[in-house]
Amino acid sequence: MTWQIDDITLPDPILVRETNSANTKTYDKSGGLPIITVIGKKTRTVTLEGILFAEGQNKADLESSYILPLKNKVGQLVTLSAPDSRYDGQYILESFEYREESCASIFRYVITLIQGSSMVVI
Repeated sequence: MTWQIDDITLPDPILVRETNSANTKTYDKSGGLPIITVIGKKTRTVTLEGILFAEGQNKADLESSYILPLKNKVGQLVTLSAPDSRYDGQYILESFEYREESCASIFRYVITLIQGSSMVVI
């Protein structure tokens, strides 16, 4: 199986990072450590980093197959499918960043996906 965001099949990412953290607020306390309150969890964040390259494809091909479709999904509800299903689910594609290599038909990318208990796109 492969990595997919909706109908876009991605080459295997070089790095997959998941972040889960608490929503905290700290209050200074005179003479000691601060007081910390937890107000639930923040969003689950999955970050994919990799290289877009396909044998026989030029930059224009890669732009039409990957770059433009991913740019159009920023801020949208998407479905992520991963080979081992640990990351499968509905996310909001929060950001898509890419860097073009000048010497070859290669793009390096970073995709950030966020997930919450409820997600509303207006």
